[in-house]
Amino acid sequence: MFSLIIIGKILPLQITSIAESSDTPYADMESRVKQKKLEQAGKFISSILSDDILFAGVSGSVSYVPEPEDDIDIYLITRSNRLWRVLLKSFIVCRITENKDICLSLAFDHEYAVEYYRSFISGLAAKDSVQVIPFAGLEYYQGLLHSSPEIMATYQKRENSTTESAPVSLGHGSRLSPIDLLLYVIVSSWLHLKSLYRNKKFDRKNMPGDKFQTVTGLHRFYLKTVKYEELDRKFREGYL
Repeated sequence: MFSLIIIGKILPLQITSIAESSDTPYADMESRVKQKKLEQAGKFISSILSDDILFAGVSGSVSYVPEPEDDIDIYLITRSNRLWRVLLKSFIVCRITENKDICLSLAFDHEYAVEYYRSFISGLAAKDSVQVIPFAGLEYYQGLLHSSPEIMATYQKRENSTTESAPVSLGHGSRLSPIDLLLYVIVSSWLHLKSLYRNKKFDRKNMPGDKFQTVTGLHRFYLKTVKYEELDRKFREGYL
């Protein structure tokens, strides 16, 4: 069983029974696609889990209604100052398993995650955060959601929640070591070069909508796509 977070409560998501509850062939196909992608995500996440990972889940289209060609967006939160060693291991595992559907697109360490949810999250990102499907660290993630004024103000009333905010107290890692700093420099540089290469390919294929920006810092990593920026703009303007 996997669990789907809704503000104030946890709803069970029985992956094996989704198809059985579908009323139409189209819905049945959608459920099979989602089931397969969640199974892939579960296998990948189980292969990278360690004490440094506080939360691991699936975000993006797979947390909604995915198409067969959609990537599986993995969302990770690590202990403070452990982000880049976790990312390096994750990229290596992804390369070894040759799972081209897995996309490591969003990762924070504890220090940045706490600040992000309490101060910065808004718009479509807030909606997507509520939709994330957790595989590990559910209680920790719920604490982050409840710490966000934006999320609580926007979504708590819809669920009539009376659950109090859980404290976000985990995640204190050690000081940033020279090794972690070196890993940040090396891995982030590789990611930026990789994004430049892929964006040039999109230009040659006349696919500007698929271009993306790689955003990195000592405590954060995420992919900022042209498509997502457009969706966020429409969401804020009330079109979605």
